[in-house]
Parts: sequence; C-alpha cells; structure tokens
Amino acid sequence: MYSDEDIVKAVRDKRIIIRPYDAKLLKTCSYTLTLDSELAIAVDGEVDPLKTKDYAGMYKRTRIKKGKTFELRPGQFILARTKERVGMDEGVGMLIDGTTTFARLGVTIIQTAMLVHSGHGWPKPRKIVLEIKNNGPFSVHLTTGMKVADGIFFRLETPTKNPYDSVGKYGKRLKKDDLFPLRQ
Repeated sequence: MYSDEDIVKAVRDKRIIIRPYDAKLLKTCSYTLTLDSELAIAVDGEVDPLKTKDYAGMYKRTRIKKGKTFELRPGQFILARTKERVGMDEGVGMLIDGTTTFARLGVTIIQTAMLVHSGHGWPKPRKIVLEIKNNGPFSVHLTTGMKVADGIFFRLETPTKNPYDSVGKYGKRLKKDDLFPLRQ
C-alpha cells in the first residue's frame, strides 16, 4: 500500500495521474476524492443483469446546481462520479473507501466495486463511478466538491499485461467519462 510519500512520488513519476491534484487532499496513506455534479438516480423497475446491455434507461440523470444540494433520502440509491480524473499505469491499483463521516450517517459510497483495476484511465485519466446508497434514517445533502471517498493506491509486484482500459467491461468501450459505459 502506498504512503503519502509514495503517492507523491508516483504522481511525480507519472505512474498515477490525478486531475486536479490538490496536496491538501493527500492523507497518510490515501488521496481524498470529491463528488462531481452529475448524478444518476435509479428508477423503479426490473432487470436481468445477464440480459441487460444498456443500463441508461434504469436511471434518470441530474446535476447538482452550483450552490445547491442533492437530498439523498433514506433507502435511495444513485450513481455519481468523482470530480477528479484518475489514471494508473499497469503497475498500480487502487481501492476506494467511503469516508467515516458518511459511514456514521449510514451512507455507503461504494457498494461492492471498491477495486479500481490497474490501467484504469491510462494514459487518459477519467472519473470514477461511485455507487451511493443511503442506508441510514436521515436524509443526507450532497454537494459538488464534498469529500466522499479515499483512494488507496497499491503496487502490483508484476505489472499487468492486460490494463483495465484495454480489456475491462467498463473500460474497453469507453470513449468519454460516462455513468453508463455499457451503452451501445
């Protein structure tokens, strides 16, 4: 696992790209990620994940307007993205961990997809999709730019021969940042 010094060195050596990079968001062994303004709100329905090729119809897109908040109601599930664009070369991976502040409110930032594979956003960094769910009893107000997660970087002993953006389900067909990379 990378320390703050390891992250700084990897950014300097261009093994990790974070845009925008803010040294104030660097922690002892992670980099804090913030919330982008674009959200996708899940709508009611039914889905067979083995047959569904396009998830876009299952969500309604919206944006958090400048100076406003989005109310995440109890039980509500949304997709969001990091404001930061992140790229990692073939020898670096990352785990996403939601902040303690959200955890104490009952809000999870990552449902199960905490691993960001080596080669994500490489060499063109891109935003990371977050799966946010309010499991708590409170409505929680989300604001663009708020701290939502920590990126925890690690080094692979041997770099992968199959970087994620070349072979991954949500990477290989991606032409731009998108909450619905499976759209065809």
